[in-house]
Amino acid sequence: GGHSAGRDCGAPGSTRGSVSRGRAPSREPETQARRDWSLSSPRRGMQSDIHSYGQYILWPWGYTGAQPPHASTFDSLGAEIRNIVHSVHNRWYAAGQCYTLLYPVSGGSIDWFLGEMDTINFSFELRGNDFVLPPSEIIPNGEEVYPALVRMIDWAVENRGSPADFNRDGASDTLDVLAFLNAWAAADPRADYDGNGTVNTQDVLAFLNAWNAGC
Repeated sequence: GGHSAGRDCGAPGSTRGSVSRGRAPSREPETQARRDWSLSSPRRGMQSDIHSYGQYILWPWGYTGAQPPHASTFDSLGAEIRNIVHSVHNRWYAAGQCYTLLYPVSGGSIDWFLGEMDTINFSFELRGNDFVLPPSEIIPNGEEVYPALVRMIDWAVENRGSPADFNRDGASDTLDVLAFLNAWAAADPRADYDGNGTVNTQDVLAFLNAWNAGC
């Protein structure tokens, strides 16, 4: 469950069918573990679910047809990753907001990640005509989705990463300090951390303050 959990729309509450929203938000231990792990990293910049089936790339909202926050980002990045998938094996995935493109989904993780964590996220629905992916589709499916996931990671580092992640490896650690000091010693324009047009000691102080604060 998540942002839309408890709303009586989309998947039924019964657990007997192939699709269910569950009987309560985060009721199952697997869902609880995923929620707790996600909340332990509040800067999470990107998230993706990979499901079967139908060849879709979906984004929030699932519980309503109203536009989500960051709608323009979902539209542009969603179109980009759709084109990346298509470029590998010429498979077109339908891409769009879950509620309007597929059907209403209540209690879905895409809504929870956006609503609770403000995290940009997409759900891939893979090839096939059943929840069990045909073995012959596994490798080509991986080949076409993988570069799309890499692009999503790159986007998250560029747009949601820590300002103190100077080497852009997705973590703020001592390697960033070394990378920054090397750039600063070389008068690299990237070391103009305070953005005043000059690489000087004020940039060192600004960077170290940001790094120390875990930004």
